[in-house]
Amino acid sequence: MSNWQNFLSPPPAGHLGPSEYMVYVTGANKTCPGGMCHNLDVAFNETAALLAADPTAPKLGVLNCDNAKALCATWTAKPPTIWHIRRFGGEDPKNEVRVNFLNFSTTTAGEMVALHTGNKYEEGWEYEGVFHLFDGWLARNGLLNPVGLVSRTFMVLMVRMGRTRRYAPDQTRARAQAAMGQGGQGRQAAQ
Repeated sequence: MSNWQNFLSPPPAGHLGPSEYMVYVTGANKTCPGGMCHNLDVAFNETAALLAADPTAPKLGVLNCDNAKALCATWTAKPPTIWHIRRFGGEDPKNEVRVNFLNFSTTTAGEMVALHTGNKYEEGWEYEGVFHLFDGWLARNGLLNPVGLVSRTFMVLMVRMGRTRRYAPDQTRARAQAAMGQGGQGRQAAQ
């Protein structure tokens, strides 16, 4: 969870223009319903091969939410999406993060390539606010990762509590059913 900030670094001093990144957010059966991201995974691998020949292509990355649950919680990322990130250098940079949602069944490698070559990423949702990866209040104050970990922990606790209630014997319900059964027999006998 700690190396994402090194990977998505701003451009070095003297570099003209922003550093650009294209991060594909995916998952397996747990975070991508029914494992439906497989076709998109194949398409993204084709995209990587096509963009490898383009000298202006952004750096590519993959975030698998089944393997990096805490990081996905930190980013509030949900598969299947492509995050296009532009990091600017300087004293007061405004970094741009755009989230492009993908269709499970119809997205192709050509459409993923067009996010870069046709600037289609600009049509994506602009990620702003306190949870912004670089410019948000949490990131500026070093709280983004801790808040993501707390959020992830809370989600895990809620899931486990729900399972405990669902699968554990419900003593209250058993007592209520027993009382109703005894009360019902008593009424029948009285009539």
